[in-house]
Amino acid sequence: MSTAPVGGCRLQGDRHQQFAKYLNGRSMPSPNNLRRHTTQLAKTEADRRRDPLIDVFPGDLQRLRPFLGSYQVFFRAPVDPTKAIINVAFLDERNGTVYSRVVEALSEGKSSTRRWTRCDGKAAFRAGQIFVVDSKRGPDAPLSLYILNKPHRDKSKLLFGTMPYLTPLSGREPTSSPFLWKRAKTTTLSESCSRKAVSSTCKAPE
Repeated sequence: MSTAPVGGCRLQGDRHQQFAKYLNGRSMPSPNNLRRHTTQLAKTEADRRRDPLIDVFPGDLQRLRPFLGSYQVFFRAPVDPTKAIINVAFLDERNGTVYSRVVEALSEGKSSTRRWTRCDGKAAFRAGQIFVVDSKRGPDAPLSLYILNKPHRDKSKLLFGTMPYLTPLSGREPTSSPFLWKRAKTTTLSESCSRKAVSSTCKAPE
């Protein structure tokens, strides 16, 4: 029985040349050898099938907690970049995970009817930034990503960033928009909801 050093580990039972064939795809180990190598590398089969993004959320939870709460979200309207769409967003913690919820209510043309949309997702604090990934419900719903940043020593209740997303127009082309999250009181948002003004199209804020 030979011992082959690979990647800092010593794998018993295979020659170095044989293991090299596994690495470059020229050969596959038998199920028994695969289980043996997995054990020797201190990896279980469950670890190999583990979700690689399972540790992404919430990231640094202690640094994320100060940002929990309610926000007004301003970003450019896809059909008219001189105007802004205003949504509301909520970040709350449940069982050690921070969940996001964004609510949008756009007017249908000149009618008073509003089209309500809700996106649910998760938030993470990583590399000094806040990342929010969310989606509408449904198997074909696209993902949206918010990358939020609070300027150093900035004492305002504003978060700035960029949001890549798919346009709701025909073709659903990818685009991006700068955006602003402004912390809001829950009572203020509740009053806005009661007036059906959760989301509207208006002049972009200064």
